[in-house]
Amino acid sequence: MLYLKIAIHLYYSMEKNKITFVKKRIETNASKVYLIQLFLMGDLVTKKDLAAFCKALEKEPLHNAMFYAAIFFDDPDFVQFPSQPMTYVYNPHEEADAMTHIKAIYSYDVINRLGRLHYYDINYLINQPGDIICLDEISEMPEDD
Repeated sequence: MLYLKIAIHLYYSMEKNKITFVKKRIETNASKVYLIQLFLMGDLVTKKDLAAFCKALEKEPLHNAMFYAAIFFDDPDFVQFPSQPMTYVYNPHEEADAMTHIKAIYSYDVINRLGRLHYYDINYLINQPGDIICLDEISEMPEDD
């Protein structure tokens, strides 16, 4: 197990400008299907890169999901699904460690075709999103700070 963690850290440290898929979960509630995907986001990924990545996710097959979320972490040791998967909300009393490593949350309503990217300048636990980008309403990607 230690070897695996070292390999993950080594791979992650070499991919500072990449977004890497980690895992996904499909949840159902009544007739609604929710798809949640978790990603690692390198330190050098810009807001513009992230917005373009999320916009491209809209074009991929979403496994009949009505609602979709992509959650971006900065550390592989803290990647975990939220305790409230239907709302993509983490509980600060139980999941604070994971929340301190979330850099962005992208949600997409497939039926209404509304995508929203919440980017956190520090992290999801400490601050409100620095930028909320409505990807369905923009024609050009946001500029980085």
